[in-house]
Amino acid sequence: MIKVSNVSKIYKNHMKALNDISVAIEDGEFVYVVGHSGAGKSTFIKLLYREERATHGSVIVNDLDLTKIPNHRVHKYRRTIGVVFQDFKLLPNLTAYENVAYALEVHGEDAETIRRKVKDSLELVGLLDKMKQFPNQLSGGEQQRVAIARAIVNKPTLLIADEPTGNLDPVTSQSVMEVLEEINRRGTTVVMATHDIHLVNESRKRTLTFENGVVINDAKEGGYFYDDEVL
Repeated sequence: MIKVSNVSKIYKNHMKALNDISVAIEDGEFVYVVGHSGAGKSTFIKLLYREERATHGSVIVNDLDLTKIPNHRVHKYRRTIGVVFQDFKLLPNLTAYENVAYALEVHGEDAETIRRKVKDSLELVGLLDKMKQFPNQLSGGEQQRVAIARAIVNKPTLLIADEPTGNLDPVTSQSVMEVLEEINRRGTTVVMATHDIHLVNESRKRTLTFENGVVINDAKEGGYFYDDEVL
């Protein structure tokens, strides 16, 4: 469970990115985080994977208060979650298989466990047949699915997706969304920041709309909130 309580985030330039927000997300939910640039959604997402620390309030994920863990222990927390970014962040000199395996190798997993987990993960995202290809041999959508496979290879309870379809065309975006929805159906909580109004309105999942550092709408039934109405 995610519980954000009375959280504010003030940067060194005195800009207040978040202003006393409180949000609870239950295990197994799929939640969109939307809003215009500068609305606060990116800061909210960064708090969840502890790229940023709240100035005030508490951010609790799976009973761990992220505002209290020291920086040198953040990597241990991140082993329990998965994070996917807009720009894939794949290592260009490694194959799809090796990119996913790398996440396990740095944790000291044995070779047989790595082989099994990587193949399971690539199969889930539909890329088992392309595991020997390098990123530059894959389409943008395929690269993003490799990034998702890497993020879920340890079967995290939480997957954070920060604009995962931002660089993709609508058809490819839909294929990536189908993968994320399947991961969610298998029990993983998914929190996804996006600018894509079409995706939000098509899938109708819970949607948090940010504006000026606060949550102006929490649409339980989904839909993009704009100008005092849910589209």
